[in-house]
Amino acid sequence: MMLTGGFLLGLALHSIWFTPPPPGVPADSIVFHRPHLSLGVEVRVLPVGTAQDPVGKEGTAWITSELLRGDVSAALTQLPHRLEVAATPWYTLLVIQTAPESLATASRLVDRILSGPPPTQFQLDLMKERIIGQLDFQEGSPVEAFRREVDRLLLGSGHPGARPAHGTVHSLPTIDLEDVEALWREAKAPLIPVFRLLPSSTSGSKAAMEGTPAPGPILAPGQGSAVAQGFGWVNALGETPRPLWTEADRLRIIRPITNGWVTVAYPLPDELPPGGAETLAGVLREQLTPSPPDPTLFRLDAELRDTPRGRALLLTATVAPDGVDRWEGRILEAVEKLAEGGVPEAFLHSLLRRQRARSLLDETPAAWLTARALEALRTGTLQGGSIHPEAHHVREWARALGPPRILVYGPDLE
Repeated sequence: MMLTGGFLLGLALHSIWFTPPPPGVPADSIVFHRPHLSLGVEVRVLPVGTAQDPVGKEGTAWITSELLRGDVSAALTQLPHRLEVAATPWYTLLVIQTAPESLATASRLVDRILSGPPPTQFQLDLMKERIIGQLDFQEGSPVEAFRREVDRLLLGSGHPGARPAHGTVHSLPTIDLEDVEALWREAKAPLIPVFRLLPSSTSGSKAAMEGTPAPGPILAPGQGSAVAQGFGWVNALGETPRPLWTEADRLRIIRPITNGWVTVAYPLPDELPPGGAETLAGVLREQLTPSPPDPTLFRLDAELRDTPRGRALLLTATVAPDGVDRWEGRILEAVEKLAEGGVPEAFLHSLLRRQRARSLLDETPAAWLTARALEALRTGTLQGGSIHPEAHHVREWARALGPPRILVYGPDLE
């Protein structure tokens, strides 16, 4: 999951509130309301992840998610809508945006598809042919190769979550209809209640005061038990929540390409407060973005990754080949300095103001709701908001980071 200013999401709660499901909305849902909203949004987190793919049949979950996208899109043709379906190693996200008055109809259509017959052999064959064509086109792509190495860095080369999510030209032809049908049946029940965002019927300070979200455990749909922290459903893969790793490591991969990548990954402690990881990532990204620009730096990313064994902070620099070693050192030094001395209060407050302004301008309602749903999946609770961090908080969070794993990927200039 890319950094989206999660800390800032909590700050925006003055204009968003949680209410029990209104009449006609299934009880297995959590509904938020926002004043002056012109659309309705629904987010489902489905228990179909690429880490579930059988060995030798990598790509099964990806194909299933793409077939689901096609069926849902066809069903919603008569409604104004925008549909997003994305398979990750641990779950599949299904996000619908439509007119508020159409959201209930769209939701019923999705239920009907998930409860209905699975795709046909003809649909499966067409999808396999399309994805194989895409894989042929991407063959040899350094970006895709680097991403796979990052997955191996985080999880280990033999972990199911590090296998090719889209499959390979060798694995896709082996996938049969029974494989897809098994995952299709799994997708019927979401991992957490369906999250919805709708316009409010009232506005103003009174409504905002009444709309403070109620923190508490999220109940699994149709059950009385809380959603287990740490992607409890992935225990089927033999996972148990534990540190991602406890020792530092470094891997250098030499490839004949025209740029280099440096990723430094840190395991995050479980005790960080809501928004803490996002704030820490934002501070480091700001500190690592030089002014004036460094001619060897093409891009700097701060990313948060969720896994069944914990959460990780990834700092990735895309650089000119002669800047690889220097940027590896700069990233490590920035984290060390933050852990030792923190940041000036004025710098932190200025950064948070700018991030909040950017979030209010750029963040869509769908992105906001998706972040809330994934937070609930990760923690098993509906969070009431984020703390207001001070400089000493950031220093403490940097000190709590685990040992780094480093991936250097690019050409050999020696």
